[in-house]
Amino acid sequence: MENSLLQEQFASSIVTVLQEHNIPFKGFNSFSNHITWLRKTQTLENMVLKETECHESHHLVIMPLKMFTKHIKETNLLSYIQEIYVRTSFKHLTVVIFGSNGPKDYVQETAMLEVEMSHKCLWHFAKTEEDLANFILTVTKSVAQIPYKQEQQEKYQQQNLYFKDSNKDTVRVDKNGNGLGRLWQQMLTMFPLARLEHAEAITSVYPTPKALFQAYKNCDNKEAMLQELQIRRGQGPLTSVRKLGPELSKKCSKFFNSTENTLI
Repeated sequence: MENSLLQEQFASSIVTVLQEHNIPFKGFNSFSNHITWLRKTQTLENMVLKETECHESHHLVIMPLKMFTKHIKETNLLSYIQEIYVRTSFKHLTVVIFGSNGPKDYVQETAMLEVEMSHKCLWHFAKTEEDLANFILTVTKSVAQIPYKQEQQEKYQQQNLYFKDSNKDTVRVDKNGNGLGRLWQQMLTMFPLARLEHAEAITSVYPTPKALFQAYKNCDNKEAMLQELQIRRGQGPLTSVRKLGPELSKKCSKFFNSTENTLI
């Protein structure tokens, strides 16, 4: 927090909330009522664990209602924010108007909108010291979670690409269920040495997983249940027929009936 901010009357509420949540803070030289965040990271260099600090791109400025009203009256709110951006390398700035619940008239709303359109600036209103302190706590927690949220977002995007059929191995299933049969076949080809003709032999008799499970339920010799299924290769006079065999039948039985993950 900027040094002069710590001398403000409302600073005590901010300090109390941060201390209650074991969040460290320190003063630094900057423009009035400026708050920013530092992230401590640990890296291993030459078998030595080193701790470094890096500045976050998120910044916050507390603007008392009196100052905000003055800038509105003098029609220089935009120039004030522009000056802040010129003096700094802000990427994300939040301006908190302290002492108000929200804009009072069209003039204030227009001035704020003008700033938003020119810069990446967000507005927030805090009526009381408690509101102000709690908002700063909320922003602090959000900034702290940025790496985790970015990691989750990357995972989501990767999953999204997969399920959007961007991967050649995916099977698209529409809302009417078209594609489920192909998906069932692809699931079966995931067994070692299993190919499409093996999957087709199984799905021709058991068109759905439910049908296969039901058959297993009613079968006494589950491991041998699929081994007699016929696999056809080629067409016409060149057609050849052979059996699925005991090995793949046994693998399928273990996978679909096992209750112990170590067997799978």
